[in-house]
Parts: sequence; C-alpha cells; structure tokens
Amino acid sequence: LLTNMANLIPPTEEVSSTLIQLEASGCLSECGEGPNVEVVVPDGRSSILYKGINDADSARDLLKDACDILVPPILVAAVNVMARADKTHRIEEKEKMVTSVIHALERDESAGMNSHALASAFVMRADARLELAMPNVEGALADSRRAAAIDPGNGRVWRVLAESEEASGNLDNAVAAVRKWGQIDPESATKAAKESDRLNSDRPRP
Repeated sequence: LLTNMANLIPPTEEVSSTLIQLEASGCLSECGEGPNVEVVVPDGRSSILYKGINDADSARDLLKDACDILVPPILVAAVNVMARADKTHRIEEKEKMVTSVIHALERDESAGMNSHALASAFVMRADARLELAMPNVEGALADSRRAAAIDPGNGRVWRVLAESEEASGNLDNAVAAVRKWGQIDPESATKAAKESDRLNSDRPRP
C-alpha cells in the first residue's frame, strides 16, 4: 500500500511530502474497513485515519486531502497498470505491461521522469526479466541500475540490483548492493547479512 502511495507522488512534491508521515499498521483498530492509513502530522500531536485505501484512486484522494498533493493522471494510470501486471502469472505479459508504463513515464518530463513510479516500474521489469524462461540478464541489470539512480532510498531497488548483478557474475557489485539494502531497510538487515555471506562464499578461491 505505501509503495503505491509513494508511486503516486510526483517528483515536484518530494520535499513537501516529507513533512507528513504515512504509517500503515494492520487494520488500525478498524478491521473490516481497510486497508487503512493513519496520517500523522509532524508535531506528533494529531493524526487522521483514512479507511478503505484499496486502490490508486482512493490513495490519490488521500494525498490531496491530507498532504495537498495533486497526483497527475499519468501516475494514477501507471500504478493501476503495475497493479494488474503484478497479478498476472504470465511473465512475458508482465514484462510487456510494465514496459508500456516505462515508455509512458519516460515521455512525461514533469511527472513521470525521475519519479518513484518509474523506479518501481524498472524494478518490476528487472524482476520479470530475471524470471523469463530465457532470462534477459543484461536487460534486468540495466533496469535495476536505472532504478537505483532514480530512487536510491528504496531498499527493494537494491535487493533486485543485487540479484541482477549476481546473475551477471558481478559478485563484488552484488555484495555492495546487498549491504546497501540492509542499511536502507533495517527490517531486512539480518536477511541482507545472510545474503552477503552467501555471495562472499561463492567468490572464487585464490
């Protein structure tokens, strides 16, 4: 849910969007009406609970109401297409759908380029390319590197970059990406450390 929220924020709103914290934690005492989002203002003294944030349209409305952020239609469309792509079991179809998102966002200099949504699309396509019957490792590596350049604060970006670097035989780069993943996402630090150990054990012995 919060990934979709981030994907709806245009690059021009990056600074102002940090002034409000979006927090998701179960049903937030309102089970049966979720997904729910609690918006906490910076002073920590007040919050607003938004119920039923279950699609891009409701998330868009929340961002406008709580954060005064106007979400461009192209980002709503991108999130909707990526949501459908995430549900398909056909990897080739997923790659095709996400590619259409990437092309659309790259053509939009104001809202699409350098957006969280574009980084997410590159990550999703990189994942798909690694899962193809005949993996497109070179394409996956290019996609994940683009994602890291656009959204370096996203832990998932570094996890997928590590997988792409490993698939390309770049173990040093894979280890560096895994460590970055652990630093950015503390909840995954233990898993990242184990992955780093595994990669180091796979290095050729001198």
